[in-house]
Amino acid sequence: MKQLLFISILALLAINLSAFTIHWTGNTSTSWNVATNWNPNNVPTYADDAWIDNGCTRYPVINTTTLQCRDMTIASSATLTLTTATMA
Repeated sequence: MKQLLFISILALLAINLSAFTIHWTGNTSTSWNVATNWNPNNVPTYADDAWIDNGCTRYPVINTTTLQCRDMTIASSATLTLTTATMA
């Protein structure tokens, strides 16, 4: 029984520590909160890692919105524009 409890706790910790990486594509617009600007088609949440890579035709612009992500990586030639944003 103790072994099963230990394995269950480890599994829960692994789920909480693993984030999903969502890549910015800018396919639709510059809006952070549009799912079709991301690959896969999901706006990042507090549990996801956001990746903004080089070579996009449009980069995200954050306008008076709440930006959520666990971690963000912005490639060296990529940009992210914050106008009036609240980081959550």
